[in-house]
Amino acid sequence: MHKIDTKLGCLHVGVDGDGPAAVLWHSLFVDSGSWRRLREKLRDERRLILIDGPGHGKSAFPSTDFNLTTASRQPSRYSTHFVCRSLSTWWVTRGAATSG
Repeated sequence: MHKIDTKLGCLHVGVDGDGPAAVLWHSLFVDSGSWRRLREKLRDERRLILIDGPGHGKSAFPSTDFNLTTASRQPSRYSTHFVCRSLSTWWVTRGAATSG
C-alpha cells in the first residue's frame, strides 16, 4: 500500500500485478475494493494501480471541494509516482457503467 500527497489530500493507493499499467478509480460511495473481481482477472496481465478517491476507503478526507474531473486531471502523476513507462488504461466507474 502507498500514499500519494495531492492538492486534494493524501490518497491511498494499492498496486497489484505485472504488465502494462492500468489505473482503476472507483465510483462514489465505494472504494478500491469495488474492483475486487476485475482485479482477480487482470493482475496476471496488468500492473493495477487502485486508488481510493479523496474521502473514500483509506484516503484522507479532501482538503478542498472536488469533482471527478478535478481528481483525475493528472493521471500521469500516478503513473510517474509508480515508475510506469506508460499508462495503458485509465478506468473509472460511474454507477453501474465502466469506461476505459
